[in-house]
Parts: sequence; C-alpha cells; structure tokens
Amino acid sequence: AGVLSTLHEDIVTWKRSLHPWDVCVALYVVFMVFWIMQYIATYSYFVIMYIAEMWYFHGGMSRSRSRPQAPWCLAFKGLWIGLRYHQGTLIFAALATGVAQPFKLSVGALTGLARMDDNPVGQIIGAACCCLVACYENFLEPLSRNAIMDVAMCSRPFCKATDVVQAVLSADDA
Repeated sequence: AGVLSTLHEDIVTWKRSLHPWDVCVALYVVFMVFWIMQYIATYSYFVIMYIAEMWYFHGGMSRSRSRPQAPWCLAFKGLWIGLRYHQGTLIFAALATGVAQPFKLSVGALTGLARMDDNPVGQIIGAACCCLVACYENFLEPLSRNAIMDVAMCSRPFCKATDVVQAVLSADDA
C-alpha cells in the first residue's frame, strides 16, 4: 500500500517543468525521427531506381533472345546492394536532402516564378530575388533524388553524383 500511495502522491503533485536537457533531448528525438524517415525514403528510392535501371538495361519488355532478360529478385538484390555498398552514401543523402527540403520548397517556388521571363511578375521576382535564385540553382537544386539515380547506376558518391546530374541536366537545357 505504501508504494501505491507514494506513486499516487507523485502523480498528483507532479508539476510540469521543462529542463533545458529535456528540450535538447526532445529536439534530438525529433531530428532523428525525421532523419530516419528520410533515410527510409532515400533507400526505397535507391531500390526502385536500381530495379528500373536493371530492367531497362537488360532489355525491358523485349522478348528478344539476343538480349538477356533482367535477373530475378531484383528488389532483394537492390536491397542487398544498397545495404552492402551504398549505406554511407544513402545515410548522407538522406541527411542532405532532408535538411535542404524545406528550403528547396520555399526557394524553389520563388525560382520557378523568377524563371518565367514572359510574365512581368516573374521578371520582377527574378530581379528582386536574383541572389536567392542563384543560391537555389547552385546549392539546393543539386540536392535531389536524381543523384540517387546516378548512385544506383554508376556507384558514385553522393556529392559527385549531384555534380554529374547537374551537368547532365544543364546540358539538356542547352
């Protein structure tokens, strides 16, 4: 009976007070949950890209006997390759793309408006926000899932993959 009365007394007289360490731990937990969610999304995107690339480069839907068909169990093979060879790359990519995501959404909307050269509002936004547009194009735009596609296809590190993808996309625009 003594334990229950002590427990009941503590619950009744308990006052909520946040210690700075409590706030730090709560922020750490929120950050880690966010990072893990980003990692799961990045890892699944890697597996999807691996399957699509293996399927495409092994003949796709053609039933020609001259080209080999895609191997079986590509999802499991993609999971294994991502886990075995690209774990660090995917962890870093999840962190980089996850941290950049809120900025990409907000600055990307402004950049989209600024790129509308035919629209007078786009011209005004482009002139007023030229520094933000340049920051987006140089730093935020490369941090995309397209780099994960390059990691799956060429096994490059994430930072090199972002550079290669930006070069390919800018060559396509020209």
